[in-house]
Amino acid sequence: FILNEKNICETLNLGNSSPVQLLKLIEMLSMKIEKKVNVINLPSNKCELISTFADISKAKKLIDFKPNIDLNSGLDKFLEWHLK
Repeated sequence: FILNEKNICETLNLGNSSPVQLLKLIEMLSMKIEKKVNVINLPSNKCELISTFADISKAKKLIDFKPNIDLNSGLDKFLEWHLK
């Protein structure tokens, strides 16, 4: 994405700015692929993030980005792509 004639490039974070708990994501994927997943909880290490999500404010400002695919539909599209 080039901002002006000086060829200054910007990196944009695209996604949905609504956090989802990892266990919920695992549960959703498990149901979609129809496989039981064994989750083993281990202690977090000091570098592990507690929470993360896409900060899309820059993309909204620069290119008027608005997410239009919900997580469930996005997972369906991802799995369709992955299985190809």
